[in-house]
Amino acid sequence: MNIPTLLLISTVLLMTCGDVRAQAIPIPRPKPETAATSKAVPVPRPKPDQPSQPLGDATPVTPAVWTETQVADALAACKTQLAGLDLAYEPVASLGGPDGCGAAAPVELTRVADVDIVPPAKVTCSMARQLFLWVSQTVQPEAQSRLGTRVTAIRNAASYVCRGRNNQKGGKLSEHGRANALDMSGFSFGKTKDISIGDGWGESPVIGVSSKRSFLEAVRSGACKQFATVLGPGSDAYHGDHFHVDAIQRKNDYRICQ
Repeated sequence: MNIPTLLLISTVLLMTCGDVRAQAIPIPRPKPETAATSKAVPVPRPKPDQPSQPLGDATPVTPAVWTETQVADALAACKTQLAGLDLAYEPVASLGGPDGCGAAAPVELTRVADVDIVPPAKVTCSMARQLFLWVSQTVQPEAQSRLGTRVTAIRNAASYVCRGRNNQKGGKLSEHGRANALDMSGFSFGKTKDISIGDGWGESPVIGVSSKRSFLEAVRSGACKQFATVLGPGSDAYHGDHFHVDAIQRKNDYRICQ
């Protein structure tokens, strides 16, 4: 084999090996990101809800009812308040609780100083006592003096009702909600026609005042001596047809008589 031929073969072999080497060079795989170079921030698993305080130290929920001690004390006070009074009543179960509407030892009052309460009124014993004093010291004497007869019945328009004052939602609790009030729509008599407070108050002759109205004015004035609150015709838009009386306790024995 001559020299030119050997040179040609060598050149071809060198070119072939170069191409093989160029194609056979492996490309390294990218390294996985390490914790130091990773941009992802691991999110911790949420912890299970924990009670704000140990169950053993949880504040107990106090039921809104009267305790046995409160009821017993109220019954004892009631017995003292009503001892010897001319009343017909029956004790009834406690109403509500100390934090809202209710009374620990109310009674259902059916008669006061020989005057029927129609229908019977559910009131506290202190309220029953004040009603007795008013009827015996004012109502009956005024009826005999001005009308020549006795009162036989008082018409009960409302006694215990769990509501706000003047039936307004969101307002202060009415004394009706504490069984400490009575609304009266009229009176019945032995020898004369019944008097409805709204109608009787409207009677006003040109000369003088009718006997019906004078009676209503007298008993209303007398109620102001026995009750902490007395409202009736002329006081506001809510009491145009009845008398409202209650025994709320205010500072310095402050009273409202309208």
